[in-house]
Amino acid sequence: MPRSTENIRHDIDETPDSLSSVRSSHGVFVVHKNTIALPAGRRNGKCSTEQATKNIQKRYWETGIPMGMELEAEYDGGECNCSCDYCYDADHNYCDYDCDYGSIHEWGPVQDIITKSNEYLYKHMRDFAISKGRETYPYINPIIAKYDGSLNCGVEFNFQPMTVESFRPFAQIVEDNAGGLSGYWNDSAGIHIHMPKAAFTDAELYLFLVLWRTFELYVDDDGKPFLEVICQRSANQWCHYNVPFDRESDRDDLHAGKLGKIFYDVIKNGRRSQAGRYSALNLNGHGTTMEVRAFNSNLRADRLIKNMAFLDACWRYVHLLSDLLNEGRYKEALQYVTNLHSFVGYCKNPVRKGFNEELARFLDSHWDDSDSHKEQSLIYGTDLLPYLIQLNEEDNYGGTE
Repeated sequence: MPRSTENIRHDIDETPDSLSSVRSSHGVFVVHKNTIALPAGRRNGKCSTEQATKNIQKRYWETGIPMGMELEAEYDGGECNCSCDYCYDADHNYCDYDCDYGSIHEWGPVQDIITKSNEYLYKHMRDFAISKGRETYPYINPIIAKYDGSLNCGVEFNFQPMTVESFRPFAQIVEDNAGGLSGYWNDSAGIHIHMPKAAFTDAELYLFLVLWRTFELYVDDDGKPFLEVICQRSANQWCHYNVPFDRESDRDDLHAGKLGKIFYDVIKNGRRSQAGRYSALNLNGHGTTMEVRAFNSNLRADRLIKNMAFLDACWRYVHLLSDLLNEGRYKEALQYVTNLHSFVGYCKNPVRKGFNEELARFLDSHWDDSDSHKEQSLIYGTDLLPYLIQLNEEDNYGGTE
């Protein structure tokens, strides 16, 4: 049974108690234009029926896919002012829990970003309800802040899932109120974006995994992979490439040209892999999502929007290819996901559905597609075609939650 959403509805004249709070907890809800809904899909990241998948894909095609963002930022304002024994003994110059001497929630920029985000969503949802003559409106806190042990002296903002356009005003709030926070600082701070697995059929998810591998294999004249350029972050201890094939047996299969088998096994294993959580593409996000860890931290609104738009374009691109799959044109579909030039051209096409100016502008200035090429010393795998056909023909929606 679906969870109730009555607890997030308020009378028109009622102000939520949590509006001015920067410490409130939150359940996971999708902030989607003028509605607040529950995430689609079951715990295994897949809808229960084929028709349910078609229904959400139709909605996502019109609006974009909802994505949750974890935005890490370091503090440039010097050492923590807290002098409690706990923080002093921890020797990290930072109060990582709510002691009497302060916490991350009391930093000026953190307070400003959260409070103004809360106020924006409250006003937006209430005004929309009034314009429709409704007596209630839905509201949840769109963002929270928390401690993250991987940071030197920083904070992690967690955004509710949003479409690219729904996220746009919140990205601007971050840029306008960042104060002493720094994003593009060092390798310790990153951006993690959660994509809904339920937006993909099995065959589409397979194509997405092949496309992701393409992002790793195409390099520019300096030898930088496209994935590093578009995400502004090189592979590191928090962001491993060559996933989800991270086991020794997977690497053996990869070198034997069995990439298709690796991806097939991942999809059939509940859309989860055996790779560690620090994979650039972590399929073991939170059950219903996959976590993209490839982005460097950034507090510029246009960069935050570009990152979301890039993943939205990935989903739209492979979803379009489902038409080819339905017509049995499997080789053609594989040609599209193994050719980066085609994908880049799609992203920069101003008449495509979901076109994003920030993404197109970034590609124009940072990626010379005419000079990029596939690294020939690496291989995709010679078994891609049969496993794609098998997945598309045997896709089923049985099983338990």
